[in-house]
Amino acid sequence: MDQKRKRSIVLTPEAQELIRIQVAKVWQENGDGRKFTREVQAEILGVSVATATRMLSGSGIDRASAQIACRNINLEWNAAYVVERVDLTSDSNPTEPSIKDDSSISAHTSNQSSNRTWRFYLVFGLTVVGFSTATFGLVSKISHLGMNRQEEIEFERVLQQRAYQLFSASNYVDALPVGEVAVKKARELGLQEDLGINLRTLADIYDALGRSKDAIRSYEEADQIFTSLGEAPHIPPVCEALGMALLRAKQYDQASRYLWKAYIGWDAQHLHVGRAMAARDLGALALERQHAKEAITWYDEAENLLPGAEEEELRMDIRAQRSVANAELGSPGTAIDQLKRCEQFWGIKNHRRWIATTRLQLGQVMFLTRNLTEANEFLNQSLRGFELCGDLIGIRKVKEIQNLLQPLVNKLP
Repeated sequence: MDQKRKRSIVLTPEAQELIRIQVAKVWQENGDGRKFTREVQAEILGVSVATATRMLSGSGIDRASAQIACRNINLEWNAAYVVERVDLTSDSNPTEPSIKDDSSISAHTSNQSSNRTWRFYLVFGLTVVGFSTATFGLVSKISHLGMNRQEEIEFERVLQQRAYQLFSASNYVDALPVGEVAVKKARELGLQEDLGINLRTLADIYDALGRSKDAIRSYEEADQIFTSLGEAPHIPPVCEALGMALLRAKQYDQASRYLWKAYIGWDAQHLHVGRAMAARDLGALALERQHAKEAITWYDEAENLLPGAEEEELRMDIRAQRSVANAELGSPGTAIDQLKRCEQFWGIKNHRRWIATTRLQLGQVMFLTRNLTEANEFLNQSLRGFELCGDLIGIRKVKEIQNLLQPLVNKLP
C-alpha cells in the first residue's frame, strides 16, 4: 500500500537557536513561575509538543507549522531559516519517533524493526519526558544496544534539546549529566557543529554550577569548533558568554579579548542588538576594573545602538549598570533614583531574576554611600530572590559583597 508523502523542511541551527532564544524570552516574561517544560515551550510556539520537539532537534516539519511558530514568538519568517527540504511519509519513520501530546511514548511493532524501535523509544521517552539522575545510567546503557547511526544521531539531538530545556528551567543538577552525554555522543559521531552547540550548553551549565574552569574550557572548545567551521552566527554569543565567565573569574585580559571578538562578530553581521549586548559587557568589564568613565562610554554606546523603543529590557539593564558606574563617580542620588525605576519596571513584568539583580545593584550603591543598613537589606532581598530562581551566579555575587559588608554592619550601634 502506497504511503502518502508530503514536503517538509528542516530549520538551520541558527534558526533553531533564534527560536530557542525567543521562546525563553517569552517564557521569562509570561511564564508565571511555570517550569520550562516541553509542553510550555510548545504552548508558546502554538504548535503540538511533537512538532516543537522536531523543530528544535533538527528534524523535518511542515513549513506552515514553522511559520506559525515564528509568528507566535514575534520572529519574522525568513526563507534563509531553511537548510534543506526533505520528503516525509505521513506515517512516522521508525527512526524518527512521533511524540504524542499526552507525553506517552508508543513504539511501532513491525516485524522488521520492533526491537530496534523499542530500544530507541525507551531511551527517547526517558530523556524527553524526564528522569532522575539515578535513571540516567540506564539511559546511557540502553543507548549502546545496537542503535544504527541514524538512531544515534536522533538520540544525540534529543539529548541536546533536553539539556537546553533543563538548563533554561534552572534545573542544573539534572541538566549536567544530560549535557555531558550529549557532548560525548556528538564527539563519538563526529558531528562537529552539534558538538559545538552541546559544548556551549554544557559550559552554561558548568558556569551556573560555579564550575568556572570547566565552563571556560568548554566555551573555548566551542569557539574553536565554530571558528574552524566558519559558523559565524555561533561565534559572537559563545565569545560573549566566555568573556563574561572569564570576567567572573577575574581573568580580565582574556575577558577583554573575547568580549571584543563578540563585539566585532556582531558588527560584521550587522546585528545591532548583539553589538549592544557586547558593548554593555565591555562596560561591565571596565567597571569591574574600576574604570567608571570608560564603562559609562560603553553603556552610552550600547543604548544608542538600540533601535527606537525596541529591546526595552536590554535598555533597562544597560541603564541599571550605568547607574552603578555613576555612583562610582560620585552621583549616588541619581543612581538610586534610576535603579528604583528599574526595580519598578521589573516588578511590573514579574521578572524575579531581574528584580533580584536590581536589588543587588541597589545594595552595591548603598554600600558605596555607606548606607550600610539599607545596603544589607537590599542584599538580603536580592539573595532571597536569586535563591528562588536557582541563580547560583547571582547568589555568589551577593555573598561576595556581603562578606565585605558584614564586618561593618556588625560594628553598627
